Amino acid sequence: MDHDRKMAVLGQCPKYQFAEQVRADMAAFLTKNYAVEASVVAISFTGMEKYNVVQLRGKLPIKLVSKTRPIGFKFLLPAQYPIVPPYVYLDEPEDPTVVELLDYVEKNNRIKNDFITNWASRNNDPAWKNKLNLT
Repeated sequence: MDHDRKMAVLGQCPKYQFAEQVRADMAAFLTKNYAVEASVVAISFTGMEKYNVVQLRGKLPIKLVSKTRPIGFKFLLPAQYPIVPPYVYLDEPEDPTVVELLDYVEKNNRIKNDFITNWASRNNDPAWKNKLNLT
């Protein structure tokens, strides 16, 4: 899938409150990570209607126990991104030993670390504001 076609998925996601920021972050991320796929998925929260969001999915080189290997990931960009963080998942078969080994991987392979957890509160901090993106 070429860059323009990947970026075109944004047209199927009308709920983004900060569409230009989403577009800029996606473009920068996809330029650096050309093998990443972009698609549209529908998400919903309890009691809310489903809506389309961008999903970025691929593999990135991650160093684990002195070895670097490609690890599958997926990011879901919620409608309030970049005010709220992306939903980040390990896109590998769920493995309880990985959840135990890596303290930032939760059940269902959701990744939560300090950077993601404190994202929203840091959005108002000028020292952090330009660092809250995909790159």
